[in-house]
Amino acid sequence: MPARTERRANARILCLIAFLAAPLPAAAAASASDNAAQLAGLFVQSCVRFVGNAKGLRDWARKTGLHEVPPEGEAAFLHGAPGRVFDATNATGKYVVVSPDDGSCSALAERADGAAVAAALEARLRDSGLAVTLAAETDDKAVRGVRHREYVVSQDRQAWQILLSIPLDGPGPAMLTAVP
Repeated sequence: MPARTERRANARILCLIAFLAAPLPAAAAASASDNAAQLAGLFVQSCVRFVGNAKGLRDWARKTGLHEVPPEGEAAFLHGAPGRVFDATNATGKYVVVSPDDGSCSALAERADGAAVAAALEARLRDSGLAVTLAAETDDKAVRGVRHREYVVSQDRQAWQILLSIPLDGPGPAMLTAVP
């Protein structure tokens, strides 16, 4: 795995751990498969739509009614990088949208089925008319039970990277990241 991708993978793991400890409102329990579909939908509506456009993403989040996470919670997701974090928790589960100033974007779910997240994401991307190529798939060397998938996504002449971090066995925290 290239050093840049490995650093991003490590940062994603830290975000997943922080997500479990972040002070956000409680949500009703839904199935891990339902949460996977919710996460994929949130990611495509926010991160995929606004990849590379932090201002547009933040405007969309506010108009959609997502609330900014307080600074003490934000720090757990941004790890010192400038940006904003939005609470997207709803009746199905606990979700967060992370918007660093560099134009990347992540959507996280507290609990989702890994295989269902991958399937829902790929279906949503293709349904959106995007070309999707799986570029790499690796199991995390530092955190047991986590798999990373790296996609190259393109439309017209624009291409970007999507990174997926999902639990291998059973439900768990999941994270999707779009990088311009």
